[in-house]
Amino acid sequence: MSYKAILVGTGGQGRAWCARFLPPNIQDGLMEVVAAVDVSADALKNAQEHLGLSPEKCYTDLQRAFDENPADFSIIVTPPAYHEAVVDISLAHD
Repeated sequence: MSYKAILVGTGGQGRAWCARFLPPNIQDGLMEVVAAVDVSADALKNAQEHLGLSPEKCYTDLQRAFDENPADFSIIVTPPAYHEAVVDISLAHD
């Protein structure tokens, strides 16, 4: 069974997660990234290019991404000052 994840942060360190860290887990069938979120629409291209996400699954609105995509967990690759808000939304969506 693969677990479903929402990736929050696709620029900066998030680019490395898109390009290097997540693909082996996806290829092994351990997980599936069902949506990606970033404040920069340009940074979301990393999720499209490296994870194969469609533009419809790439969001600049954190709340909307979680509302529209059931997931088992979130991957938070944002600057530390923004972690708490992402954790709160993640917990609110179980």
